[in-house]
Amino acid sequence: MIFTSAACFAAAVDERWTQAKSAYDQGNYSAARESYEGLVRDGWGGDALFYNLANSYYRLGRSGPARLNYERALAESSGDEDARYNRNLLLARLDLKEDSESPLAPWVSVLTWLFTGLNFVFFGILFFRLSSERGEAGSEASWWAAWGAGLALAVAGGLMIAGWNQSRETWAVVTAPRVEARSAPSDDSGVAFTAPEGQKVAALSESGPWMEIGLPSQGLKGWIKKSDVEPIQLP
Repeated sequence: MIFTSAACFAAAVDERWTQAKSAYDQGNYSAARESYEGLVRDGWGGDALFYNLANSYYRLGRSGPARLNYERALAESSGDEDARYNRNLLLARLDLKEDSESPLAPWVSVLTWLFTGLNFVFFGILFFRLSSERGEAGSEASWWAAWGAGLALAVAGGLMIAGWNQSRETWAVVTAPRVEARSAPSDDSGVAFTAPEGQKVAALSESGPWMEIGLPSQGLKGWIKKSDVEPIQLP
């Protein structure tokens, strides 16, 4: 009975997928979008689903949700060249530059290895100095080496921590028409910058119905309504 139920469930999903693809092929992009969205709401994912959903939104002229789902497809499979190509076409149409991650995020693994190596060097020099007799030739040089290694270790440690923090940033896409990011979570506060539909932003914090967003590569931060943005990573 369990296997029969599972087979029926899989067949139902396949049927919904086929219906969505058929609607898209026939130019009924609204029906295709609704079918694909239904699969997402039911907990299904994968780069193919998000790619097809993004194409449906693109055909409907909804640049924000299209960008969102292209990014979700790439998050599922960074090697999805079709999703990357279509995403880049959309960015060109919107005249948007690709939003880079915070500068240290891509270097986390390198900084971690550097920090580990400097640990060995620093404590190796300390051990050498402690085990050497005072006044031994080269002790002054080893002192300067220890000082330099300690300084490099501190810098590498700080960069590694900053990189780890940046790599945990949550990204989102503006899905509403051009929004004004405000300097505080209030309609009465000043406008910090504007974000067009389809803009990829870093989701920094929340306060009631407001979300603080940022453009790390441009050093910009501001507050917009949560309803104007959707996270790329689904729960």
